[in-house]
Amino acid sequence: MTTLPIPDNLVDLLNDLTLISLIDKEQKLNINTRSVSPSNTWGGAFFRSYYRESRDGLIDYLNKIIARTLYEITCYRDTEFCKIIVNHLNYAKRGLDNLCVTYACDPNILSQLNLIKENVDFQLSKNKKFLVHDIKIHNIPLDQAVILTRSE
Repeated sequence: MTTLPIPDNLVDLLNDLTLISLIDKEQKLNINTRSVSPSNTWGGAFFRSYYRESRDGLIDYLNKIIARTLYEITCYRDTEFCKIIVNHLNYAKRGLDNLCVTYACDPNILSQLNLIKENVDFQLSKNKKFLVHDIKIHNIPLDQAVILTRSE
């Protein structure tokens, strides 16, 4: 096994998956600012409106991240990076579950989120040999999360 740094293209992807995993119930993901905001406040609504955040944009973003993740799993299948990618995808399920709670009153978005979750579960079942079950990031508060940075 080599000790190469994580490639920059994977750093970006892993950061996206980590961001998704940190979404709590009743929070919405702000794609343009890479942040979260409360779903039930005027301030959160104003913020999302100002930055032109939308539900359709969220679904597009999630679909692109999942598609890219699956592509990278294929590309890195025979390297130590595949395990990292698969586990970050597994962690992202937490945020997807929480988004389902947030959007429970919107059947269209909820059905799309559930389809994304089914795809993630299917892919994880195909790649379960890479899953590490003793590592947990589910309970890390957002202010204590470590975000990967690019190597120079």
